[in-house]
Amino acid sequence: MSKVQRLVIVFCLLFLLIPIGISLFFVFPMGDDYSYARMGQTKSLLEITIGEYNTWNGRFFSNLLVVLNPIRWNNWWLYRLVPLVQLVLLFGCVRLVLGRFILVEDRFSIVALSLLILLCYVAGMPTIAEGLFWYTGSVTYWLGSCMFLTCVYLYKSDSNIMKLVILPFLICATSGMNEVLALWLCLVSIALCFTNLSKHHALICSVSLLSFLLVYLAPGNAIRASHFQENHQLFYSLWMTLLQFVRFTLIWLVDIKLITLIAVTAVLPIKLQVNWYFKISFKRYFLCLTVGYFSLVCLTIFPAYWSTGIMGQHRTINMAYLVFLFYILLLIFGFKSTKQTLPLERFLSPKLVVFSLFFLIIQGNLKTCISAWLTGSLHGYKKELNERINQIKWCNQDTLHLKPLNYVPAIVLNYELEHDPNSWKNTCYADFYNPGLKIVLDK
Repeated sequence: MSKVQRLVIVFCLLFLLIPIGISLFFVFPMGDDYSYARMGQTKSLLEITIGEYNTWNGRFFSNLLVVLNPIRWNNWWLYRLVPLVQLVLLFGCVRLVLGRFILVEDRFSIVALSLLILLCYVAGMPTIAEGLFWYTGSVTYWLGSCMFLTCVYLYKSDSNIMKLVILPFLICATSGMNEVLALWLCLVSIALCFTNLSKHHALICSVSLLSFLLVYLAPGNAIRASHFQENHQLFYSLWMTLLQFVRFTLIWLVDIKLITLIAVTAVLPIKLQVNWYFKISFKRYFLCLTVGYFSLVCLTIFPAYWSTGIMGQHRTINMAYLVFLFYILLLIFGFKSTKQTLPLERFLSPKLVVFSLFFLIIQGNLKTCISAWLTGSLHGYKKELNERINQIKWCNQDTLHLKPLNYVPAIVLNYELEHDPNSWKNTCYADFYNPGLKIVLDK
């Protein structure tokens, strides 16, 4: 594939991101966004962080970030730019990590591959509403994933300051984003110590374990868990974790977007940069990758079942899907590095590869974005929600009766109000826009 053809792929991938860019203008705060923003207006950051740690969860770093929601300062444009910043951050982190581990002939190849991973992730993540378009969720999980990738990048750094100072600090901060990342870092650091017990690996492992304990032993975890009666069932949690692992892996394997990932990666002139895979057979390489994939995904699913007894939202599964994409990518790299070419490469013409990019919009989140825009549901949602917010802001009565929304696109997160004015879904609106107001949703 020529350089011009690789450049065409880059432009096509950027073009396919347009539906996501359009959707940014229709994003609204929801639920916890209002609660944390209001909390930030009335309390200090230190007071909030300590309070959340003692009463809700051990996410000592993300609890700090969710309070810095732009709507705290009534900055709606910045709120809607946050998803764009998150997209750029993930692209940059993927680009950095790939640059550490692969060999490329030109910059267009690695840019194309990084954009492809980003686009596949956005198009295929189980819940884009909570994963990207909701500030509280994106900061806790999307940004946390970016920080984890940055840890991987810094691990291979040649600078001692980066490896011995910045990396341990970043590991601690990443662990404090959510429980899943704390478990991931523990698993990876322990695996590193088993392969080579060096002082550097011992430092990484010590920081990871201490950070995990800081998250796990938070007093707020017990209080939060008390809201769920079916929690802390070991065998049930393990069984459901296994079932969900099989379920999601099968869904992702039969997804048509996987064809695009394989086709583009197959024709790009890319190979693994590290040489350890030459010491083992491809079968052992495949086994190692599969064990790593299985372990990381199970650690993504298990905490929810252990602490609540249910899967709940799919925010953590979004992180598992990113692991899946890297798993497939590394399998392709390993095969190309040992076998030189993939069996299907001779059937893939440049035109066919470019055509495969549009598989990304046949189903999944990109299709949903386009459909919501063309059908007018995004515009209707924005109009209705603006009207609702204005009604809440300027209401001079004690109680406000509202009607249900007619437009709720699947790509946005919407916690609809309830008939009970004391529901947290109602009070978070009232506390932020008009404290003391009682909001009732008419049936």
